[in-house]
Amino acid sequence: MHDRPLRLGAFGVGRMGQVHLEHLIALHQAGAIEPSDKAYQRGVIYLLNTQLADGSWHVKSRALKFQPYFQSGFPYGHDQWISSAGTAWAATALALSLPGAPK
Repeated sequence: MHDRPLRLGAFGVGRMGQVHLEHLIALHQAGAIEPSDKAYQRGVIYLLNTQLADGSWHVKSRALKFQPYFQSGFPYGHDQWISSAGTAWAATALALSLPGAPK
Protein backbone atom coordinates (compact mmCIF):
# COMPACT_ATOMS: atom_id res chain seq x y z
CA MET A 1 0.00 0.00 0.00
CA HIS A 2 1.07 3.56 -0.56
CA ASP A 3 1.55 6.44 1.87
CA ARG A 4 -0.92 8.58 -0.04
CA PRO A 5 -4.63 9.01 0.60
CA LEU A 6 -6.56 5.91 -0.35
CA ARG A 7 -9.13 6.35 -3.11
CA LEU A 8 -12.22 4.43 -3.99
CA GLY A 9 -11.57 2.14 -6.91
CA ALA A 10 -13.48 -0.20 -9.18
CA PHE A 11 -15.28 -1.91 -6.30
CA GLY A 12 -15.44 1.17 -4.09
CA VAL A 13 -14.80 0.08 -0.55
CA GLY A 14 -13.76 -3.30 -1.93
CA ARG A 15 -10.54 -1.71 -3.10
CA MET A 16 -8.06 0.11 -0.88
CA GLY A 17 -5.12 1.39 -2.89
CA GLN A 18 -3.94 -1.76 -4.63
CA VAL A 19 -5.29 -4.21 -2.04
CA HIS A 20 -8.82 -5.58 -2.42
CA LEU A 21 -10.79 -6.32 0.72
CA GLU A 22 -11.46 -9.79 -0.60
CA HIS A 23 -7.70 -10.41 -0.77
CA LEU A 24 -7.12 -8.96 2.68
CA ILE A 25 -9.80 -11.22 4.15
CA ALA A 26 -8.47 -14.28 2.29
CA LEU A 27 -4.91 -13.57 3.45
CA HIS A 28 -6.13 -13.24 7.02
CA GLN A 29 -8.11 -16.48 6.85
CA ALA A 30 -5.06 -18.24 5.39
CA GLY A 31 -2.94 -17.01 8.30
CA ALA A 32 -0.69 -14.85 6.07
CA ILE A 33 -1.71 -11.53 7.67
CA GLU A 34 -3.08 -10.64 11.08
CA PRO A 35 -5.47 -7.79 11.87
CA SER A 36 -2.72 -6.31 14.04
CA ASP A 37 -0.44 -5.94 10.98
CA LYS A 38 0.14 -2.39 9.77
CA ALA A 39 -1.43 -2.98 6.33
CA TYR A 40 -4.60 -4.44 7.82
CA GLN A 41 -4.85 -1.62 10.37
CA ARG A 42 -4.54 0.99 7.61
CA GLY A 43 -7.44 -0.73 5.88
CA VAL A 44 -9.48 -0.67 9.11
CA ILE A 45 -8.79 3.04 9.58
CA TYR A 46 -9.77 3.73 5.96
CA LEU A 47 -13.03 1.81 6.35
CA LEU A 48 -13.94 3.55 9.59
CA ASN A 49 -13.18 6.94 8.04
CA THR A 50 -15.34 6.27 4.97
CA GLN A 51 -18.30 4.52 6.64
CA LEU A 52 -21.47 6.57 6.42
CA ALA A 53 -23.78 7.49 9.30
CA ASP A 54 -26.20 4.63 8.52
CA GLY A 55 -23.34 2.10 8.76
CA SER A 56 -23.04 1.49 5.03
CA TRP A 57 -20.57 2.44 2.32
CA HIS A 58 -21.72 4.05 -0.94
CA VAL A 59 -20.10 2.43 -3.95
CA LYS A 60 -20.69 4.06 -7.34
CA SER A 61 -21.78 1.55 -9.95
CA ARG A 62 -19.97 1.56 -13.26
CA ALA A 63 -22.40 -0.92 -14.83
CA LEU A 64 -24.44 0.09 -17.85
CA LYS A 65 -28.04 0.78 -16.90
CA PHE A 66 -29.70 -1.72 -19.27
CA GLN A 67 -31.41 -3.99 -16.74
CA PRO A 68 -34.79 -3.06 -15.27
CA TYR A 69 -34.33 -1.21 -12.00
CA PHE A 70 -36.18 -2.08 -8.81
CA GLN A 71 -35.73 -0.92 -5.24
CA SER A 72 -34.21 -3.41 -2.80
CA GLY A 73 -34.50 -1.24 0.29
CA PHE A 74 -30.74 -0.59 0.47
CA PRO A 75 -29.86 3.10 0.03
CA TYR A 76 -28.21 4.73 -3.02
CA GLY A 77 -30.74 4.06 -5.79
CA HIS A 78 -29.04 2.57 -8.87
CA ASP A 79 -25.86 2.04 -6.81
CA GLN A 80 -27.63 -0.06 -4.17
CA TRP A 81 -26.56 -3.52 -5.41
CA ILE A 82 -22.82 -2.82 -5.57
CA SER A 83 -23.06 -0.77 -2.37
CA SER A 84 -24.62 -3.68 -0.50
CA ALA A 85 -21.83 -6.00 -1.68
CA GLY A 86 -19.14 -3.45 -0.78
CA THR A 87 -20.73 -2.93 2.63
CA ALA A 88 -20.71 -6.69 3.22
CA TRP A 89 -16.97 -6.95 2.42
CA ALA A 90 -16.18 -3.91 4.56
CA ALA A 91 -18.19 -5.21 7.50
CA THR A 92 -16.45 -8.60 7.22
CA ALA A 93 -13.00 -7.00 7.24
CA LEU A 94 -13.94 -4.91 10.29
CA ALA A 95 -15.45 -7.88 12.12
CA LEU A 96 -12.27 -9.90 11.58
CA SER A 97 -10.26 -7.10 13.17
CA LEU A 98 -12.13 -7.38 16.48
CA PRO A 99 -10.43 -9.09 19.42
CA GLY A 100 -11.39 -12.75 19.59
CA ALA A 101 -12.63 -12.87 15.99
CA PRO A 102 -12.35 -16.29 14.33
CA LYS A 103 -9.75 -16.88 11.65
